[in-house]
Amino acid sequence: MNRINDKLYKSLPDRFCLEFSLPVLLLPTLLLGAGDATAADEVLKCRLYIAASMDIVATIELKDTEQVLNSMRRGSYCLFEDGSVADKQFVLSNRVLGDGATGAYSGFSVYTLENGDSISAQFTGAWDDKGNHGIYAILGGTGSYKDASGDGTITGAKSPWNTADIVDIVLNVTTP
Repeated sequence: MNRINDKLYKSLPDRFCLEFSLPVLLLPTLLLGAGDATAADEVLKCRLYIAASMDIVATIELKDTEQVLNSMRRGSYCLFEDGSVADKQFVLSNRVLGDGATGAYSGFSVYTLENGDSISAQFTGAWDDKGNHGIYAILGGTGSYKDASGDGTITGAKSPWNTADIVDIVLNVTTP
């Protein structure tokens, strides 16, 4: 059975017509080439450079729990494999555990490319003795990324500086 919901057709003649005429109608497209696809998939990879300075908006120390909650806004730049650069603005909250060697974070970011197109995404992640790691959910965008969807990964990289974090970003973007 094809993916079409049974509620779309109720009688056997309707079902026969729909299931057998659709492939016949699509045959010229298949033989001549599909032309423009209905969705485009793109994998964007960049290295994010985040200055250690941050604007902490609020800090809450949870009494008797050895946890601190921070809320902040940060800016950074992401260098893509092709040499292009995106400005990344983001807000995040993090939960620092104990001595700060472990914790979790979540937030929202906007990557603005050089041509003005943007990708908006939500992220969650954590840091521990294995490094920084997280995931993205793409919420949309502007320009060629209007109505984009997808996911991505966040992987911490070794930084040669004490004043900056380096993160490898992969965004798997689907556009209509």
